[in-house]
Amino acid sequence: MVRVMIGGLVVLVILAAAGTAIGLWVQQSRANQPAPKAQTPRGRSAVLAEVGAYIGATLILAGGTAAVAQEWSDLTEATRLTILAIVTLLFFVLGFVMRRSGEAAFRRVSAISWALSVAAFAGSVGAVNALLDTEAKTAFLSISAASAAYATALWWANKHAIQNALMFAGVLLTVSATIVRAVHDPDAWMICVPLWVIALGWATLGWLRRIEPWWTAVSLGVVVALVAPANIEPAAAKYSIGIATAVAVMAAGVVLKFVPGLGLGAIGLFAYVVGAVVYYFRDTLGAPAALAIAGLLILVIAAFVARALPFMRPLPRPFSPPFQRPSWRGKPPTQTPPSPTPPSERHAA
Repeated sequence: MVRVMIGGLVVLVILAAAGTAIGLWVQQSRANQPAPKAQTPRGRSAVLAEVGAYIGATLILAGGTAAVAQEWSDLTEATRLTILAIVTLLFFVLGFVMRRSGEAAFRRVSAISWALSVAAFAGSVGAVNALLDTEAKTAFLSISAASAAYATALWWANKHAIQNALMFAGVLLTVSATIVRAVHDPDAWMICVPLWVIALGWATLGWLRRIEPWWTAVSLGVVVALVAPANIEPAAAKYSIGIATAVAVMAAGVVLKFVPGLGLGAIGLFAYVVGAVVYYFRDTLGAPAALAIAGLLILVIAAFVARALPFMRPLPRPFSPPFQRPSWRGKPPTQTPPSPTPPSERHAA
């Protein structure tokens, strides 16, 4: 019974991938031919195909998960590894086929397919560790490192926001797993401080266009840099690092004309300052006074943001020497007509 269910799942996934590939090939072959004016635009049909791909993938995952989950506990480790490896390969092939299309909708489907492939790959590495009966810390490190490497390879091939997020998560998990594996019972700050440094570096590399898409790298880096100090002990280090980070993010948002950075920094500053006020003055001032001070801080932060926003222009692109903006901003430069030849020179000629 289990073999029949697994075989049916595999056949269903193969048929779905084959049908998607054939449909994409047919659409590309039709795109090369001149289409009459009455046909539906390619953009609309691509979106419909994307919706169909999402629905089909959801049904496949739901049916496959329900079918395998009923007998998953009775399967051997080798059988689990085989199932996860097949799912990893199938979603990789599906994403590779979708990536060959120039349509943005199919590229989004490709990114999601590769994200599912990364998740199945992580499960495959976990199945290998279970098959080898490795230690929990070693399994955590191997799963994190292997998944990060696989996600990085997929990001290199398809620089999409989803691949960027998976690569960043893999790097953070790998660093955390390395510290847990190297240090016996590490304190929270031993993990949070390296993650805080990596997040700041990630945001910086994203702003400099070293990691694409840059807006994903900057947003994720700023969010993790603001959240990481929250688990640092003692409280003095937590609030000092958190407040300093929030102020630095707000200042960078104003200087670099990056409005989301200003907003994230304001939220982080509010959270850490309110937490510090409640932590240090709750016993002396009481909860009502602490809340009143928190409300005053909200007004101060809101006033600062309101003062800073008028000076912020739309988001510019960082300076990149090979790609400088033309000074005429998209309009062709006006050419100066040649000056007429003086009459005396015409007669002389």
